[in-house]
Amino acid sequence: MIEKGGIFWNAWADLFQFHKSYSNMEQSDEFWEKARDDAAKLECKYKDTKAADFVPKVLVAILLELEAE
Repeated sequence: MIEKGGIFWNAWADLFQFHKSYSNMEQSDEFWEKARDDAAKLECKYKDTKAADFVPKVLVAILLELEAE
């Protein structure tokens, strides 16, 4: 179970916000540049934590979903 307030809880909340902020937006070069930069910031935020493997995998899934829209 994910502990509320724990690293995975916080990572999941950040990933949800990332997805929410980019879904249903008009895609353009600027859109993808900002999405890439924000994804890199999230990856960096969690790189030295237990969620270091989890965050990039979920980001890839989100970006693939966004690309398919």
